[in-house]
Amino acid sequence: MGGLKVISRDLGSVFIIVSIINTFAVIIPIYYTEYYAILPILLSSGVLASVGLFFKFVTGRTKRDPLLRHAVAVAGLCWIFIPLFTVIPFMMISKLDFLSGYFESMSGWTTTGLTMLGGGEEGLSHTIQFYRSFTQWLGGIGVVVLTLTILPRPGMGSFTLFRSEAREDKIHPSIISTIRSMWWIYLSFTIIGIVFLSLFGMPVWESINHAMCAISTGGFAVQSESIGAYNNVYLEIIITLLTIFGATAFIANYNLFKGRFRKFFSDVQLRTLLVLIILGVIGLTLVNLSFYNGSIWDSLRHSFFQFASSQTTTGFSTVSITEWSISAKLIMSVAMIIGGAAGATCGGIKLFRFLILAKEVKWNAIKTSSTPRRVIPYSIGGRSVSVDEKNDIVNEAAIISFLWIICLAITVFILMAITSYSLQDIFFETCSAQGNVGLSVGITNVAMDPLAKLMFIINMYIGRLEIIPVVMMIAAIFRK
Repeated sequence: MGGLKVISRDLGSVFIIVSIINTFAVIIPIYYTEYYAILPILLSSGVLASVGLFFKFVTGRTKRDPLLRHAVAVAGLCWIFIPLFTVIPFMMISKLDFLSGYFESMSGWTTTGLTMLGGGEEGLSHTIQFYRSFTQWLGGIGVVVLTLTILPRPGMGSFTLFRSEAREDKIHPSIISTIRSMWWIYLSFTIIGIVFLSLFGMPVWESINHAMCAISTGGFAVQSESIGAYNNVYLEIIITLLTIFGATAFIANYNLFKGRFRKFFSDVQLRTLLVLIILGVIGLTLVNLSFYNGSIWDSLRHSFFQFASSQTTTGFSTVSITEWSISAKLIMSVAMIIGGAAGATCGGIKLFRFLILAKEVKWNAIKTSSTPRRVIPYSIGGRSVSVDEKNDIVNEAAIISFLWIICLAITVFILMAITSYSLQDIFFETCSAQGNVGLSVGITNVAMDPLAKLMFIINMYIGRLEIIPVVMMIAAIFRK
């Protein structure tokens, strides 16, 4: 019972804080005189607050610090119930059915960007346009991290909860100082993005929404043609830079803001991200040449933006990729699977695990071609590690990657059985959902099969929390 009280107490705290932050969204319908949208937002905030206060009431005054199994249960349940409670605005304002509304809400909070409201974003109310962007922006930093910003737990409790949302690296020895620096970085990039997008021709309202969704690697747009609606290469470059910073670990961005440029560019995940983008853009440009009738500029421009959007798991687009070749979609699918840096706002397996598995292939090749007595030095992230440490890190990366692919494959098989789409399109859309990307080849829509919607909801959830925390959450809930 003690563990349940800890979980209930911390769940209550998260719900209460999110309800307060959620209430701020009523500023938009008040400003734009969309008064009909005020009640749905207040209603969702009220439900969150009521459930949170109930949990706090039934737990009494327990002061026990959460163990890791408690923390992952809190995070896992938060990412199920917060999208559930905030489905109300999507149902009442946009008239979505419950499952479609939950899909939209989960897509927002997990920073995925797949949408049930596609094809007419510019016709959405200002309230819904902002509310989608707002959920992505909050989801990028994390709801548990958001709570710790306002209600830090004493002792090791804060760090344990911090880890529950798949975060490990600390900028400062103090976890609270780390969280404050993360917010400072996040807010700074958002404001810089708004300013530059506005300066280069994007209306201020749209700059606010797109900057929030770019730095959170979310991808919800306020135009049905996404960034392609502006046909402005400068805006495309600014958006791409924002998504790259969003897909870079907070600790690396902290070095950038402190003027430590050498440390920033020496970050192994950032360098890997840039190398993958360069190689991917070259490959995708060559593959797309025939599609763009041999125009190197058109192929380069659109391949660059779409591949960077895939690799950073953002989901903005400048063109419809439905008619792109199978090879082009496969290249982008691989990028969505790998994703951006660990300790950032993005999805995917993460660059750190990709690097670990690549290093393991290299180490095994060296070991196989060497004499039995040769001592192989193991280094990860610039730090020398023992054989046991190396094996533990490699095993974790392999297990998570394997389970990630298994979950991906299950959804692909189910969608093949219940839809008539081609295998390559199903694979692409599933990678987009589980990688928290948001690029679509047309499968995601309000009329899609309910089972397909449910599978994508599960994919988005797994992609945001990663596999092991979800497994630990289930074990923690059913464990005595």
